[in-house]
Amino acid sequence: MKIKQTITLILFVLAGIVNLNGQDTLFIYKTGGAIIKKAVLDIDSITFYAVAMPIDTTIVKDIEGNVYKTVVIGEQTWMAENLRATKLNDGTELPRVTEGSDWYKLRTPAYCYWDNDSINYHNVFGPLYNWYTVNTGKLCPAGWHIPTDEEWTVMQNFLIANGYNFDGATTGNNISKALADTILWTASTVEGAIGNTDFPEFRNKSGFSALPGGYRNEGGNFIRALVRGYWWTSTPYSEDPESSWYRELRYDTTDVFVNVAKQWMGFSVRCIKD
Repeated sequence: MKIKQTITLILFVLAGIVNLNGQDTLFIYKTGGAIIKKAVLDIDSITFYAVAMPIDTTIVKDIEGNVYKTVVIGEQTWMAENLRATKLNDGTELPRVTEGSDWYKLRTPAYCYWDNDSINYHNVFGPLYNWYTVNTGKLCPAGWHIPTDEEWTVMQNFLIANGYNFDGATTGNNISKALADTILWTASTVEGAIGNTDFPEFRNKSGFSALPGGYRNEGGNFIRALVRGYWWTSTPYSEDPESSWYRELRYDTTDVFVNVAKQWMGFSVRCIKD
């Protein structure tokens, strides 16, 4: 269970308004009483640091026993790792399809691993699923689901409004650095991009820990691992019954891409708590 705590900071140090002397004291209050009391003249400076989103203590386990870290972003709780399930939550085995010629013909649930390499990629990137697997409604553990396009948008808007753009702005769409893990992404010299180590305080600031797992394209080929990450939403595209919405992060850009893809393509999956 998460316990929300409120901290109230009262600081009356206004030059020319408050006359400080040896008796002036800084009090920091937390619900229930003062937790810090310090003479003002003993303080040289006060610095406030933005803190990453808290990792939730909720234990999430799928039907195969895989355990996932989670993170609270606004009022939502997300998995902080890609899903690794190879079964639906009712125990149904998902077919693993390796041949590209078979993959792009599928219109039924299936999964694969990037470059068909489960040894190196199962625990790191997790499987790539086609959207027909997402559409079963049974891919995430009980009590969790694949986020809708709207739920992704809510998360993105929360981060933007709360200063998670790499430059601290509260408008625009420059939150990719705050969403991406600090490992495995290809290096970039673009300011504020995921692959650039600039603005270190914003690197994975959200705790979402996105990784560049690449994807399986329409022809069944594996591309773009280590440079891009792709995640399905559960929302179909209204103008094309064979396409659905997804999110994408790129190593050399600062924004979150919102687009649609054919449903037989293979993307990663994150789950969100019901």
